[in-house]
Amino acid sequence: MNNLTASILVTGDLVPIDKAEQILISGEYEKAFGNFLPEIQSCDLAVTNFETAATCNGEAIKKWGPNLRVNPEVLPALVKAGFDLFALANNHSRDWGNEAFIETMTHIENAGGKYVGGGRNLAGALEPYRCELNGIKVTVFNATMHQPCCALADRPGANPLVPARLAAQIADEKGRADFILVSIHDGKEQNPFVSRRIRENYRGFIDAGANAVISHHPHIAQGYENYKNGFIAYSLGNFYFPSRKPAEAPGFWYRGFAVKLDIAPGKVLKAQIIPHKLDPETQCLALMAGEELAAFEERIDKQNKILANDDLCDFYFGALSARSAYPYYHKMISTDVDYLAHATETEEHVDSISAAAMFITDGKEYPADLDYFASRD
Repeated sequence: MNNLTASILVTGDLVPIDKAEQILISGEYEKAFGNFLPEIQSCDLAVTNFETAATCNGEAIKKWGPNLRVNPEVLPALVKAGFDLFALANNHSRDWGNEAFIETMTHIENAGGKYVGGGRNLAGALEPYRCELNGIKVTVFNATMHQPCCALADRPGANPLVPARLAAQIADEKGRADFILVSIHDGKEQNPFVSRRIRENYRGFIDAGANAVISHHPHIAQGYENYKNGFIAYSLGNFYFPSRKPAEAPGFWYRGFAVKLDIAPGKVLKAQIIPHKLDPETQCLALMAGEELAAFEERIDKQNKILANDDLCDFYFGALSARSAYPYYHKMISTDVDYLAHATETEEHVDSISAAAMFITDGKEYPADLDYFASRD
């Protein structure tokens, strides 16, 4: 049993729109993923956050933010590229309604893939994915912050994150699984720092028995840490997600990292960070190299050092929230009742508003290197 090993690759947000959609529909997955492709195909399980509906049908649901969808014909190429498991617990998988969500699940299965974090109702969405990799029994849980794509008792959708419930599921699963991976869609968009709520949640999932927690949603890379006997990556950034508004897209939109986990029963043997970038013109992926790779790794290292100190992490998260997010929240909440409902339902916004208010109330000085971390280049 102790000699058993396997590998799992986890990527961030995958939304193949525009040229990327056409590349995949034509079956050119080698072109799409470039020299990153061997990373997908060399692992025993490749997991990606499929942050869109796969449909040409449906009606856009009422929500704050864009309604995303791609042609289902992209899925065969994604499966041929090596993706095995598509995470559906996110804030775009139900963008085109109930039937389109069910259609998405069906298209994934018809292409030869599997999904997790979504279901025809809440009971289905709560179900984890279970498989055996080289004799290791692996369970994958997938959940998302609350928003309109979440499932209800009688409605299809994504698995809503209820931390106590998920921790109980993890603890119960320890009797069945040799390795537990938790994939979460949460965190403040475009903020390179991690809120206290998220740090406490993810560490709590490790305490409950998870071996690794890997997260996405902020569209920007955040730090990672070894916590007790587990590994946590707080945000991978985007994976394969061309911007809908290229002229306005920040540089970090096109940079992120995947995580390759070498595992054995009950532990992560090694967590490898694999930085990648997307060419905004060709919409093809590539591994980072040279000075770009060095700069990315230096930035992540600085984020990790902040992450290692809870008070310091709160300070940076509050400072950036106060400077960039708070003025927007103040304006929107006071003028748009729909946004007020969105902000109070979705945990990432509550995190930012409360952290910003605390920072402002305490009268703290902004950290001298905030511009470095807040850069959109």
